[in-house]
Amino acid sequence: MSVSQIAIRAARNKKDLGLFFAFSGPSGYTEGEAAYLRRFAPPPDKEHAYLLAFEGEKPMARLYTWTQRVFSRAEGRRGSFFSLLDGKRECFLPLLRAAEELWRQRGCDFLTGPMAPDGSGLFLGQCQSASESGGPFAGPMDAGQTQALLDADFEAVQRWKAFSLSCPQENRYAPYAQKLRARLGLRVRPMGRGLFTYSLARAAYETAQFAPSQTARQAEKLLSFCDPRLSFAALDGRGRCLGYALTLKGERPRLVTFITKDVPFRRAVTLCLTDALCTAALQNGVQSALLGVIDAQNQPSLNLARGLGAQECCEYMRYYKKIT
Repeated sequence: MSVSQIAIRAARNKKDLGLFFAFSGPSGYTEGEAAYLRRFAPPPDKEHAYLLAFEGEKPMARLYTWTQRVFSRAEGRRGSFFSLLDGKRECFLPLLRAAEELWRQRGCDFLTGPMAPDGSGLFLGQCQSASESGGPFAGPMDAGQTQALLDADFEAVQRWKAFSLSCPQENRYAPYAQKLRARLGLRVRPMGRGLFTYSLARAAYETAQFAPSQTARQAEKLLSFCDPRLSFAALDGRGRCLGYALTLKGERPRLVTFITKDVPFRRAVTLCLTDALCTAALQNGVQSALLGVIDAQNQPSLNLARGLGAQECCEYMRYYKKIT
């Protein structure tokens, strides 16, 4: 297939969106994540674009790209993002060029990705096991996506790590967590609606990429895809949420977010949530799990993952290009 045979079209209605999400390219997402994306995909508009590459009438590759008005207001910049770049590698470069032109015309300064494709930052597709390279941005250079980004003059700017976790045979956190709960009045309960707070949502995104109110709403939506056995909230004595851990359903559950930043007794909250996760894993016979993508500069999260005995299974790079 030559580049001259590739036509790029943007989805314009629900029928087009159906075609976009029916595309069966290897995306690196679990079935639960894919279902979440289909169900809550924003409609095509001035801030969201679903690009499909066609050879004749046959879709060959796709790219989801979007922008956020609230991004980096203090810096006076407007960014655009991309994800779900998968399919025939010959189509990747034309798709990236089309996204660049789209956002350049709409006044954006840069294009960066891959980012979480639901716009919430809660998850990013990754390999299903430590033995797989899977996930579109986790493989070697010849996987296609990375080479296309370099050919399009993107530069690597941020490294993320993904981990695989073999669940422990015993919960060594239990005695410490019990003492902390008694001393500080903390309690841990299954995660439920209404427990996501704007302050925690804001803490999840230090660069203010997404409005906290929007992030909290996105997190609420994610609950129906979470494993209720392995998703918890930590509350203080007045019932306020101090942190939460969300785990997506799947053959191998995936811990996608663990938020305790900028709250009182942060280490205690982290330990109590970890205790709850370990206890639930043992009670439910969970043998292994995946940990969500962690910024390689986020030392506290890396320490938590390694403290749980997690093994690094793949890396991601985020790429950036100035387009104006």
